[in-house]
Amino acid sequence: MNTTKPLLIFDFDGTLFDSQPAVISSFQKTLCHFSHPKPSSERLLQLYQKGYDLATTLKHLCPENTTQEHKLMADHYLTIHLNDLIHLGEWYQDALFTLETLKQHYTLIIASNRNQKSLIPIIEHYQISN
Repeated sequence: MNTTKPLLIFDFDGTLFDSQPAVISSFQKTLCHFSHPKPSSERLLQLYQKGYDLATTLKHLCPENTTQEHKLMADHYLTIHLNDLIHLGEWYQDALFTLETLKQHYTLIIASNRNQKSLIPIIEHYQISN
């Protein structure tokens, strides 16, 4: 008897989960922490929608900073971003219910351009793993 469940693959950001509020908050907190002016949500949204990685976004926001300063900012961002994801990120309507229902009959895989370090805490916090 074959006990293998069929496989379903979902994209994470923008399909199941809205991380945009967490991304904006984390960038604003990071820049303020390093004594830069707080960037507007609109400016951060423009950069977010371009799909830039963290390093490129920081270069756009603080072009006068050195590579070492950008690295310190990126490290700070990553430290606070995990918490912001859990507290400010939002599941799209019925996404958690849908995943919970589907995992009874399917093996679920969540695909993301996010690294595991930021994805796993969300999955664990909401207990959505099989």
